[in-house]
Amino acid sequence: MKIKFLITLTLLVVSVSSCDACEEKELGRCDLTEPQKQLIPYEKGQVYSFIDSRGLSIDLTVIRSEQTWLREDIDGGNMCTDYIMFRNKGVILKSEPNNIEISLGISAGGCFSENAVGRLGIDIGIYNNRRCGYNLYSDAEGNFLTDNSFYVTEIHKSVEINGNVYFDVVEQKYTLADEGISKPYRIFLQLFYNKTYGILQINRDGENFLTIKPKENNSPDGIDCIDIPLADSAGAE
Repeated sequence: MKIKFLITLTLLVVSVSSCDACEEKELGRCDLTEPQKQLIPYEKGQVYSFIDSRGLSIDLTVIRSEQTWLREDIDGGNMCTDYIMFRNKGVILKSEPNNIEISLGISAGGCFSENAVGRLGIDIGIYNNRRCGYNLYSDAEGNFLTDNSFYVTEIHKSVEINGNVYFDVVEQKYTLADEGISKPYRIFLQLFYNKTYGILQINRDGENFLTIKPKENNSPDGIDCIDIPLADSAGAE
């Protein structure tokens, strides 16, 4: 019994010593390019106005805007795990009265290959209860890609929304299938987005959920939209 105890104690000491001697290594860092960072135009403290499904105005305030490093472990089959660090830019817009939260985050990726692809994730929900999400991808120059997504993604030279024409607009659409708590349901989701204004419109089953309300505090420097009479609107090209 004493011999068995000594063997167990020896193995434990060796195991602890091996763990202490083990050193994790950072294999590299993937940073976002400046054009990729600019794909999220929202700035902390600013207020952006939208029109909801009832035609009412909703103000969302940017309550968080930060850049952090995220760790991704590389499983080498050892007790010690090497890792890669990825830059992430995250933004949260929130409307307390309407109980709506929109989070946007873009993460660097592919920096060890020729194409530094960034993934822009957009989640729209009732605070932390996610309702729908989108994933857009861009190259190092901040140009949106159409072949790196599970969803249907298109690029339009111009799109007319609410009497205004916006240029260089990315559209993403897909059908969300969910078992639901009480019964299954399917929702057709559609997003219009551009790098200057961010979210232009979100549709659910062909109906408006949120549409940008153009006004001074929604208009950053640089014009990429024009006002047109509604009767002359041409739609997406």
